[in-house]
Amino acid sequence: MPDLNYENPSVRAEMQKVLTYWLKEMHADGFRFDAIPYLVEDGDVLQHSRGTHDVLRQLGSAVRTQAPQSFTIGEMSDESPDVMATYYPDQLDSYFAFAVARATMQAAATGEALGFFKAVAVANEKFPSGRWSPFLTNHDQPRVMTMLGDAARARVAASTMLMLPGMPFVYYGEEIGMVGPKPDEPWESLQADWKTKNVAAQDSSPRSLLNHYRKLIQLRNAHPALNHGSLVLLGTMDTTGTIVTWLRSWQDEAFLIVVNFGPRESEAYMERLPHSLPAGREYRLESAYADPVNACAGYMYLNGTHSLFVKKVKARGFCALRIRPR
Repeated sequence: MPDLNYENPSVRAEMQKVLTYWLKEMHADGFRFDAIPYLVEDGDVLQHSRGTHDVLRQLGSAVRTQAPQSFTIGEMSDESPDVMATYYPDQLDSYFAFAVARATMQAAATGEALGFFKAVAVANEKFPSGRWSPFLTNHDQPRVMTMLGDAARARVAASTMLMLPGMPFVYYGEEIGMVGPKPDEPWESLQADWKTKNVAAQDSSPRSLLNHYRKLIQLRNAHPALNHGSLVLLGTMDTTGTIVTWLRSWQDEAFLIVVNFGPRESEAYMERLPHSLPAGREYRLESAYADPVNACAGYMYLNGTHSLFVKKVKARGFCALRIRPR
């Protein structure tokens, strides 16, 4: 955001005119607001001031009035859930979930799932449903492949992020495994692997990272449960600490998401689902997408106890299992 004097009503009015121009004349669908905690300083309070919240409330309201179907998102890198909660409910539509992003990357790098579980649990409890945006890295951070170092970790990180609620963001180049630091500047030389890490080299390969991203996005867009459904984290009896599972559901559609961040295969048993499917019916699990192929095996819905069992989850494996009536 420009470093303007937002305490001046004329400045605020002019900025609203700028937003209106981009919405009405240039047909923009929304805006990303940069470094939002610092919009208004109040004495020694340099961030998260009352004035900042007032400005965001006015700008967000102006955008929604001019374009009800628009989308606004703010960059607020403070990972404190209590601080981030103060930016809801009536300011911008969504905010980047930095704590969840860091936990996702850390889980993919180390194989340990607990930090990810805790970060998602907090976001799911503290923030309005669907109004926190998952991502992996942004324009100020090194690229995913640079941080994780291999394709298996990058693939499981992508799978995890794109099965979370909210509006996900993919920084360009992550989908093909580009490496290098950021920010990207036009005068910088190309990365050394540009001849192999490109769309042309991966477009026709069904198992490429690019097509993995495409399949995840297509799956997400095709199912309301994955697009805008609720999330319920599930406890498992996994003793390795590498497995995390959750339910995504919307009306009568439900998916079980299973992720193994670790380097060895494991199993997952989830007892007594906290999810109310229509009574009087029996259910089964059906694979919607798995990475790698056959990442999950021996999965079943135990109708007597409404529990779920996945006998084998491959190392750094992911699967989206649809819960369907028999």
